[in-house]
Amino acid sequence: MNLTASGCGGQILWPTGATTAMITLTAGNSTSLLTATCTLGICSTMASGQVVVGGIQPPPAQILSFTADESACPVRLTGRGVATSFTMTGTGGYVFSTVYREGAMHDAVGLNVKQAGTYTLTATYTNSCGTSTPVTRTVSVGRSCP
Repeated sequence: MNLTASGCGGQILWPTGATTAMITLTAGNSTSLLTATCTLGICSTMASGQVVVGGIQPPPAQILSFTADESACPVRLTGRGVATSFTMTGTGGYVFSTVYREGAMHDAVGLNVKQAGTYTLTATYTNSCGTSTPVTRTVSVGRSCP
């Protein structure tokens, strides 16, 4: 991550000891408050800001399996993956979602599937540092139920 101090007509000093306008911070240099000091002659001023470096981005969400059990009516959809939330969507406006507090291996079960068609499982992993790119997998249901 590059940090740049601008608007200083004098000498810049960072807490790292750097005296250039731009510094590069790398993971492991986690600092909650970083101050740059600008000195011109005998005058100086400071500018501070919150900085988080090396935060743990969420791991990618994973879908390990997504199946439709058509042995009974209504059909049962079962997904398994690593995520904090799962959403199933499909034919006839079917929507089922579940959210977990912890990102880990979870099973997502969609019930009451009564129409044949294509159903999609979307998995997302969210933590305090952000949200992963959603991943999807589809399954076809060939059976309609009364």
